[in-house]
Amino acid sequence: MSGTALRVLLIEDNAADARLLQEMLRRPARQAPQVTCCQTMQDAES
Repeated sequence: MSGTALRVLLIEDNAADARLLQEMLRRPARQAPQVTCCQTMQDAES
């Protein structure tokens, strides 16, 4: 894997689901992805 981390924009209104997905993304990776969580699309655009 190159030195560039995987960047993920997660739009999820359920905090438990967002945490679960972050854990799933972290497990197989050598380098943890950079995950930005937003509850709405409006939050993601700002």
